[in-house]
Amino acid sequence: MKIVFLFAGAVFVFMPLSVSALGISAIPSKVLVTSTVHQPEYKALTLKNPSQEAAIFDVFIEDFQEIVRVEPRNFLLESNQKKTVQVVVLPQEAGVFSTDISVVARSLSAQSFKGGTGLKIPLVIQAEEASSQKNWSWYIVAIDIILGVALLGGVGWYGYTRFWGRPFKKA
Repeated sequence: MKIVFLFAGAVFVFMPLSVSALGISAIPSKVLVTSTVHQPEYKALTLKNPSQEAAIFDVFIEDFQEIVRVEPRNFLLESNQKKTVQVVVLPQEAGVFSTDISVVARSLSAQSFKGGTGLKIPLVIQAEEASSQKNWSWYIVAIDIILGVALLGGVGWYGYTRFWGRPFKKA
């Protein structure tokens, strides 16, 4: 009986008192992007390592890699450290696109028994066509030039006829 208690006591002494896992915290929990076709739009995503050990974070886009990219794609975060990741969206056509931003945390230690952890953050992109408004500033410049020439021409003609007389008048 003493042997059983000694064995059970030894197991509890050498057994870890707590178990932890790698973690990921992300703000915001969903990324919504409204953009114009062929115009880049930037959104910030803050990632945090809430675990007790350092981890390597990999960030990638599930679909639409041709119009969405993240910077940086992988980095190291110490315990309770934060990092801001830039999400860059450059839509090529109008529409609503939905995908996920995947974040995977891996332990630095090769001897660690902790598995990697992952998080998927929904990304919704609403791309609109560029507005078809005409650029009225060129029209305003053209009208200003025409009015300026007409004004100067009129003032010049008035001055010529007033001070030098009428050129076609008989004396």
